[in-house]
Amino acid sequence: MARMAAQLGIRVVYTKAYAPESKGKIERFNRVVDAFLAEVRLDRPTTLETFNAAWDVWRAECYPTKPHRALPDAPHPAAAFRGDPEPLRFVDAATLTAAFQRVERRKVDKTGCVSFRGQAYEVGVVWVGQRVDVVYDPAEVSTVTIEAPGAAPWPAHPVVVGEHTGPRPARPDHLGPTPATHSRVRAAARRRRRRPSRSGISPQTRRPGPRPRWPRGRRATPMFEAFYEMAHTPFTRALPPDALYASAELDEILGRLEYAAARQWFAVVTGDCGTGKSTAIRRLAARLDRAQYQLLYVADSKLTPRPFYKGLLEPLGCEAKFYRGEAKRPRHHEIALLQAVHHQRPVVVVDEAHLLDREMLEEVRFLLNQAMDAASPLALILVGQTAWWDRLGRQAYAAIRQRIDLPGRVPYLDRAQTAAYLQAHLTYAGTAQAIFAEAAVDAIYRYSSGAARLINKVATHALLYGAQNGHRVLDEPLVTRVIQGELA
Repeated sequence: MARMAAQLGIRVVYTKAYAPESKGKIERFNRVVDAFLAEVRLDRPTTLETFNAAWDVWRAECYPTKPHRALPDAPHPAAAFRGDPEPLRFVDAATLTAAFQRVERRKVDKTGCVSFRGQAYEVGVVWVGQRVDVVYDPAEVSTVTIEAPGAAPWPAHPVVVGEHTGPRPARPDHLGPTPATHSRVRAAARRRRRRPSRSGISPQTRRPGPRPRWPRGRRATPMFEAFYEMAHTPFTRALPPDALYASAELDEILGRLEYAAARQWFAVVTGDCGTGKSTAIRRLAARLDRAQYQLLYVADSKLTPRPFYKGLLEPLGCEAKFYRGEAKRPRHHEIALLQAVHHQRPVVVVDEAHLLDREMLEEVRFLLNQAMDAASPLALILVGQTAWWDRLGRQAYAAIRQRIDLPGRVPYLDRAQTAAYLQAHLTYAGTAQAIFAEAAVDAIYRYSSGAARLINKVATHALLYGAQNGHRVLDEPLVTRVIQGELA
């Protein structure tokens, strides 16, 4: 406003609010208008046109000809206006347009340009580090005007990369590649072979006989799958769900989770690390009918509500909004569409739930609330470690703990289940021989305490060590040597 007033010759006066001594003319004019309203009320105008006509007559005939005490040289305002020697000043259209242009301040970067509305405009290197005013018309920003202290305004155009660049010069001949006439690497290798070692024995005499060569396609380290005549690799995470070992306790947990998915319940599965929680979810995904259920798996160490809703909406083919409130509405719509059109029930699985903060856990309460908490729009399964269940026992998480419909815990395997677990993996591998002796199974169980992940690790290292040393049967000393030497 200050720039506009300066260009039009208007003096800006700031007055104190609610102070009639500084705005006496305005207050006096308001009293005159009140007098007009009192007089026009006598005619009782019924339409706006009649009221405006009365105002025009009063403004032209009554108000200008009324004596004014502030005009000692003229009897009334009309006479003072006609006797004023100062002529009226009219503003042309160009000046008026320039006065009402918008201005934004920018700092000139080290390249002599300013950034304005995503485009770089060239100002000049002499203004680097200084602030200039960018004057522009909102309807046309292809050319802007730059105003700087001590300089006349000048136009600035958008910077076009490549406008002032010429063709790439040709590479000089002396910088081109030179053909090789001899190999320095081969010469150095020949000198090393002829050089005697520190012990005085040349490399040719140190290792008598030709160096053994492995056939192409084979590795120097024998694979235990070929040594034990296995068709598949056991004790890995890539086993198909139908080949996984399921104890009686795990079958019971899977049955409960299937019931929770059918009833759209809130289930929590806990267990110590390495006991097979994620493997249980894989078996659950294989057991659920894909025609009736849509399983959505989310796993994130720093899961917050926005990535959580993004992980729910993207598998359903919907783009997640940036804000949490905007992402909730598409989630309600997509879930309702999934149930009504595709006749599928959504099952949401959040793995590593022990890493969820309190904000995300509070969001679970609103996720499962539908129809004034009379129904649940989906089945939610949180999978985490045992310590997380202890944290849910605090009073601060009472509202979340009370909403849990089905808690479950994945236990450790006992001694008999450990032996059955080993045999299930060997059966999947396709070997008929008993590779692990009973005493070896005892050593594996003592080390792993029944944790499936540790069992896989000990068994894999033992098979590799046994294949390298030619042991068809793995006994307790071998397993103990592997545990103490490689896994201790």
